[in-house]
Amino acid sequence: ANCFLYRLDHYKCFKTVEHEFLVLHFTHWDSPAATAAICVDRSVNITVGHSSGMITPSSASSENHAADVIELIGCASSLNIKSCLTAKFKSFKLKSSLSFPNESTRPSALHVAVLLFQVNQQAVNYHLLSAQCYWFGHTVSKSLQTLF
Repeated sequence: ANCFLYRLDHYKCFKTVEHEFLVLHFTHWDSPAATAAICVDRSVNITVGHSSGMITPSSASSENHAADVIELIGCASSLNIKSCLTAKFKSFKLKSSLSFPNESTRPSALHVAVLLFQVNQQAVNYHLLSAQCYWFGHTVSKSLQTLF
């Protein structure tokens, strides 16, 4: 319970697949130099037997669970984050950033975990037109902004 969110970065992929994801930056309460970053994103688990691999409104229907992934990047240095994100997403740009400068009101790692779980439970299935990566990133960002 000693880790707190100090910044959220919202990214958008732009050259290959239209996709959005978040990078959450955490710090330790007692040691601001101790930092870590995680990448959070939502995609779809295409059901077995779907041959084209293309996501359409019918293929991204209620039968497909969302794949909400939380991946530890590690030390929150700019170089480390950029190399990890480039390996996973290739081309991306920063869409927005949200900082939590007041140390006494920053969300804890537990607050963030509960929020991510609740957003997942709100829409456990991936829907191309409503509950996709754009919705997921926006919902998490706006919820943190409103709550903290």
